[in-house]
Amino acid sequence: MSQVKFRPHFRQLAPIAGWFLTGDRHGTVTAVPAPLEAPAAQPRFRFASDLIPYLARAPVEQRKAAIGDLNARVGNRRVALTIRSALAIQRDAKFGMMKKDQVTGFAGLALAYWRANPDKTLAEFGTHLMDQLNIQLAANGVPKLPAPNLSSTRGAGGFAASSWTVQFDLARTATRPLTAKIGELPADRISELAGICYHECRHAEQAFLVARLVASEAKGAKDAKAVATELDLSVPIAEAALKATGPLPGGKEGLEKIRGWRAFEKGGKHWDYRDWNESLQQFVGNVIKSLPSPTPEGVDAITAALGKLSPVLAEWRKDTVPFADNKIAKLKGAKTRDATDNQVLGDLTTTRGILKKVMDAETATIKQLGRLKARQEAIAKKTKPPLTVDEAKLFQLEIAVAWLGLNSALAELAVVTDKAYRSYPHEADAYAAQHAVMKEITAKSATPAGKH
Repeated sequence: MSQVKFRPHFRQLAPIAGWFLTGDRHGTVTAVPAPLEAPAAQPRFRFASDLIPYLARAPVEQRKAAIGDLNARVGNRRVALTIRSALAIQRDAKFGMMKKDQVTGFAGLALAYWRANPDKTLAEFGTHLMDQLNIQLAANGVPKLPAPNLSSTRGAGGFAASSWTVQFDLARTATRPLTAKIGELPADRISELAGICYHECRHAEQAFLVARLVASEAKGAKDAKAVATELDLSVPIAEAALKATGPLPGGKEGLEKIRGWRAFEKGGKHWDYRDWNESLQQFVGNVIKSLPSPTPEGVDAITAALGKLSPVLAEWRKDTVPFADNKIAKLKGAKTRDATDNQVLGDLTTTRGILKKVMDAETATIKQLGRLKARQEAIAKKTKPPLTVDEAKLFQLEIAVAWLGLNSALAELAVVTDKAYRSYPHEADAYAAQHAVMKEITAKSATPAGKH
């Protein structure tokens, strides 16, 4: 379960989706999968109450996609009426670091250390947090993590299963150097620092549970090296997973959650989509950085900038777009889809729509430049009169607007690929853990020391 690409954690965090009948499912942050496999024919429901067990098979974060699938099968009104008569189908599986006592316990420890040790440095605070989290991981049966790199420049936080390590850029998150005293930090910085550390350690817990799942499903047919290779995991961790005893946590719901994490990891059924989305996400970021700033308005500058961008978009048409089209067609053509399939289908459809918007904006810009070029050629041949001042201004504005539309579409593509990234089951789950810790610290920090 490799997290080799260290991803930044932004202060403005995407919300975790709840229980809604309608809304934009493409922006939903989903945390767990659920097998919603129906028979090849559409499911038959004699009574409205029969819908409840069907929906109950989806954990909380996946039910929105499940309802969307069900609406298409039996009708929106019937589903809506059934839901109104059954306000709660099941509770989400909380296990390991997502259990309330573990969240509140860690948040309390972080807050107490901050209050009691104002002269400790940011680096010492980070080390203390990781020491406490290693105790928590060990109690959950998860191998401990080595001392972290606290001054990584690759992102606010990151976890790599292949080396079983975590990295943080505490100074950037705290907006203070590692030598700064934590007593100088406001509560919101303490909250975010603790939340990010918790997020990455939850990834370690996820990785170990996925390794245990793979090991158990192999029924002795895979050794540690095979499990490690399949998941891009540290071999000693794979060995620990093979030696682990007892059932996986969370019961039936927990198992479905872990299977959802597995679907998006190396060798999982949606690993290809994850790899595609993250490659596109990185590519779009680099493209946006390469665009001239401020945005050019002159025709010559726009022509030059488009000349550099067009080869990139040509590559997207050749490789990026066909993958999306093929994956969407495969998912739509499947006789059955589980909740992770519905999530990928929704997110990928959204991203594909924005890719089309980018291509259309490029075409519009080329068209406007072509109109001006044709007019200039006609003027040179004296088949058209010279441009008036107003005509020239209009040409320039139309070209600038088209170019701005292309820039806007690229920015939108950056947003949707990031939302899709945050919607991976393991990422959504880790963000939920992070949010829970931050919320707890925020609430407790409002209470003066000694009064809580």
